[in-house]
Amino acid sequence: MRPKRHLRTYQRIEILEFRESISAGFRDFFNFRDRSCRSEFWYWFLFTLIGYIGLGILSIVAGLVGVAMFGLFVFITIIPGIAVTVRRLHDIGKSGWWYLFLYSPDVISALINKNVNLSATLDVILSVFILAIFVLFIVWMTRAGEPTQNKWGNNPLG
Repeated sequence: MRPKRHLRTYQRIEILEFRESISAGFRDFFNFRDRSCRSEFWYWFLFTLIGYIGLGILSIVAGLVGVAMFGLFVFITIIPGIAVTVRRLHDIGKSGWWYLFLYSPDVISALINKNVNLSATLDVILSVFILAIFVLFIVWMTRAGEPTQNKWGNNPLG
């Protein structure tokens, strides 16, 4: 059973606070079966974004030490980030396997031989596909979770 979460009410919407969201991300490091609320996902996203930008700048300024710290941060946050995203998908009633759909443009690009000159039409189609996947995931991640129990568990907010 998950520990009691510290919730804050904002305009009648319960959300996790920043620190609790980051703690939950690391605490549920390999938890791919439960649910995560919107605030947990977006605070985790903000945490990793700030870390990537800050350590990216440090790697430019400090050289090898900064690059090593950036690599360590990525290593430490990649699995919890995937887990938070999978749990967020569960919260809206989607299978965690939809996460792999984010990488389908990369797979398609890898399958197409880069030495072949793509027609402008195919290049535009691939770009629209990438944009559509990005928009779909933004919509899904901002959607409210299912208010009742679903096959991945109870509502994480209560």
